[in-house]
Amino acid sequence: MACPVYTQKKLNYFRICHVVTDIIPQGLRSIFKQEWDSRYQATLGEWKDTPQNGLDFYNKESPRSRTRNARPLERIKNGKREQWDCTTLFFAILHSDSIGQGLDLAVRSNVDDLREVRNEEFAHVSHGQLSGLQFNLAVRKVEIAFLLLGLSTTEIENIRKQKSFQTEELRNVLKNVQSLYQELHVTNVKLQTSEEERQLLEERHQFLEEHLQVLEEQHHILEEQVHKNVPSFCILPPKPLHEIASRESDVNSIARELEQLREANESDLSYLYISGNPGSGKSQLAGLVAQKFYEAANKGLKSPTFVMTLNAESSLTLLESYASLGRQIKCPEHTIMQTLNSTKMQVEEQINNLKDLIAAKIPLYGSWLMVVDNATSLSKVNDFLPLSRNQPWMKGQLLITTQNTSSIPPKSSLVSHISVSKGMTPIDACSFLEKVSGIRHQGVEDKVAEALDYQPLALAGAGVYVREICESQRTFGWNEYLEKLERGMRTCTETKLMETNPHYTKSMTEATRQAIERALKDDSVLKSVFTFLSLCSPHPLHLDILKNYILNEKNLLLDKVEIDLKIKGSSLFMLEKRENENFVRMHRVVHEVSKSVLNKSQEPDEHPQNVALAATSFNQFIDTYLSNKWHDRNSTPDTEHLIPHLTVFAAEVKKVFLCKDKCQDIKGDVFKHSNASECFTRLAVICRNHSDISGAKVYCETALKLAEEDKEEEHCDEHDDVALTYSKLGGIQRELGELEKAKESFEHALNIKLKKLGPEHADVVPTYHSLGEVQHQLGDMQQAKEYHEKALAVRLKDLEPEHVDIANSYHHLGNVQFELNDMQQAKELYERALDIQL
Repeated sequence: MACPVYTQKKLNYFRICHVVTDIIPQGLRSIFKQEWDSRYQATLGEWKDTPQNGLDFYNKESPRSRTRNARPLERIKNGKREQWDCTTLFFAILHSDSIGQGLDLAVRSNVDDLREVRNEEFAHVSHGQLSGLQFNLAVRKVEIAFLLLGLSTTEIENIRKQKSFQTEELRNVLKNVQSLYQELHVTNVKLQTSEEERQLLEERHQFLEEHLQVLEEQHHILEEQVHKNVPSFCILPPKPLHEIASRESDVNSIARELEQLREANESDLSYLYISGNPGSGKSQLAGLVAQKFYEAANKGLKSPTFVMTLNAESSLTLLESYASLGRQIKCPEHTIMQTLNSTKMQVEEQINNLKDLIAAKIPLYGSWLMVVDNATSLSKVNDFLPLSRNQPWMKGQLLITTQNTSSIPPKSSLVSHISVSKGMTPIDACSFLEKVSGIRHQGVEDKVAEALDYQPLALAGAGVYVREICESQRTFGWNEYLEKLERGMRTCTETKLMETNPHYTKSMTEATRQAIERALKDDSVLKSVFTFLSLCSPHPLHLDILKNYILNEKNLLLDKVEIDLKIKGSSLFMLEKRENENFVRMHRVVHEVSKSVLNKSQEPDEHPQNVALAATSFNQFIDTYLSNKWHDRNSTPDTEHLIPHLTVFAAEVKKVFLCKDKCQDIKGDVFKHSNASECFTRLAVICRNHSDISGAKVYCETALKLAEEDKEEEHCDEHDDVALTYSKLGGIQRELGELEKAKESFEHALNIKLKKLGPEHADVVPTYHSLGEVQHQLGDMQQAKEYHEKALAVRLKDLEPEHVDIANSYHHLGNVQFELNDMQQAKELYERALDIQL
């Protein structure tokens, strides 16, 4: 049988086969890597054709996608793009969850054009042949798509210009022809070129020049079209896999602020800062606001608009974000890659080069918003952001999220600032817990939300944890979760969120820990703030107490205004006003983590000095604001705000002062301007007035220990105030039911008073009375009777016969006689008391 003769149409089909099976897949592999890296390089890493890359892609697909696209996903899981055919590549780029969703419209359109060429001119051709026109149209379509996608068109141009179909036989013929041409050339050189030939060459040269000029004009027109054809797009901060809180009130508030800035600065760049502590949901809020901005801008769209997220966590992530932005707005790919691959430029110079490249395209957009996310250091990031009054960057806005509130510029017509440190509203927080956990209406969601300070990251961690546990333990619910929190197991409950959501690289606790460690390292004032607040409760604390502590430290030369600015400049603290007084507080997680960090970082002798200094600071506040009220039971509303802190502080005082043999090394410097014993006696009185008996006992015992050490050191008798402190301690011990200890304390007080004042002094009477009451409770009625009789004798000597205190003594003596079963005597005493009272 004779060998077939391949017509030009068949050869055209063979050439289009080469384009579809070799050139197009090669381009699609580049586009896939480009799209993957622009989305996930900062989180999942650059696509390097590894099995881990393939697994990451597979994990991001929904269960539905995994079922419907099992075959291409099986190929993708190996991670090696060279083994992927067109079908696999078209699925990965156009229809996958990880890349197909949110794919730039221009990229989608051009890739889809390539898919149509593959189907119409290759896969669905019935006779295996193409006319010259069909071939040229198909190749031109591929060439335009490659050009708009920023891919090299060299191979396509070579195929289009190819005049013959290369085979081994044809190569040999051409080789012989080439040899003949060389021989002819040698002959022509020897014979010289005739005038006629030279003229022909000149005409040929002129023709080529004219043809080149036409091509250059076409290239210029095409470049202009590409330059002006910029797409709208919306790249938001990454979202977690679980449900996110809608936070409509917060989103609407921020969106209104953004709109007001835009209306006030239609021809300039404006800035809106969202600040908050780690885990306050800054990034997700910014994403929701940006989505709202994009949807509004696209209504009745007359000119393109875009939303772009710049990851400002570091200079490297910012560089990658700018490169992604450059690709989105169709900057030349070779220029972007040349900048990224430069070994002569520092990262800072690379960022500025890309920013300048992008600036040329920005005026083509009617409006735009950049979300500058997670700016850990505003002072460093500001150098790489667009500036106001800069012509190319007009008509745009920056939405910046940061913890670093100290570097936020003051509010102006161009700048606004919203803090989200307080977290979600209680209603939103409870709804969010229900969404994430899947548990409805247990009635304690509000308690969980409050315990987590309404912080979105903490709420998400709680919801995911409870949902996971409930799958195996049906009885587990929010009450059990709260019990774990109370047992200090917060960190254990946060791991499930990170395990099931690659979006989260840090838990609420870890993110807070890193922020606190940075603050302790960078700022000595903030270190003092954390140190003092860690000794107190997370409840609001009067700001002047904290200022006293900071100003008392030797190494900090500051005034109160500077301290205010330092505290306001940190998103880890929250300020609030109460009746024109300033208070400061921390979230519970910040309080817990700061205690942990400080316990590990402090020197052994630091903590006792800090506790002593804190006691002094409380007393300075009492001297300033409560000098005539602290001891008065009727003034408890004025001291109520101190109680949560004094209750917690008592535990620290106990560890430092009551668990050590000597306190002189602590007292030396800290209490040199005040009476150490009196400081703690005051705190004891305030606690007792608010029924914090345990705290009052600690402070009383501390006051007495310090007084005893003063006595030993000065070799002197005990002071009157020591007797008063013993009396107060006795009263506290009596309330706690420690009657024997109360008796000893009252006897100590009595001995000091008898020694100083004598047995018939009026100031001895209260101690006689207290001892009488304790002996009564102990059942020693004879001893109780003696003490009450001594009290009565002094009162009868010093007071009028009908004074109410005398009636009191009669009454208590009557009680004793009643217990002694001397009813007649008891009756007489009660009658005397009643006569006075009537």
